[in-house]
Amino acid sequence: MCHLNAYEDYKRRFLAGDSTVIAQQSGGKIAHGTNYLLISYFNQEVKVDLVTGEIDGKETLLSDTDKIIIWSYLINAKGLEPVGKWVGFAEMPGAQNHQQMFKRNTTEPLAQTFGADAEGFARAAAALGGQKVKLGDSGYVFQVFPKVLVAVSIYLDDEEFPANANLIFDVAIIEQLDAPNIYTLSTEIARKLCGFSCG
Repeated sequence: MCHLNAYEDYKRRFLAGDSTVIAQQSGGKIAHGTNYLLISYFNQEVKVDLVTGEIDGKETLLSDTDKIIIWSYLINAKGLEPVGKWVGFAEMPGAQNHQQMFKRNTTEPLAQTFGADAEGFARAAAALGGQKVKLGDSGYVFQVFPKVLVAVSIYLDDEEFPANANLIFDVAIIEQLDAPNIYTLSTEIARKLCGFSCG
């Protein structure tokens, strides 16, 4: 019930906004002659109906969680460009209440899935549109939205240290998503990457 309430609440809040401002602030665009806002989500164009609020992934199936993340970003986007300064989840305002869940649902599954499989991580990251960066033993940055960047790194299991994983965020995200939604986005990234490994 709570999930359904959140789903409907975010959709309602999106529909209450000024679509022209939302498009400008988020890096999206309103398709000419239509009632659709187009926005990039993990480098895939999604279509948001400005009349009903419904979201169509076009080339990919979107979960309800994906849609809540998209609505939340569109509602809160402030037009801020990524600045190249990176922060961890623990540094986010309000993150304290989500720290243990963040570890359990993001970094631990990623380390378990890819801690001995750098090639599998590379394939999964490429499937999600990641670009290789110098982080950990293997790192990729993901353009979640036009103005939101998240990087994921894997530290491979060896004789001295167990496998580990980390997520860092371009600091511009702090002004555009709150800690609960950054946590939700992070778990979705982990779910997608681990899912690509299984697929």
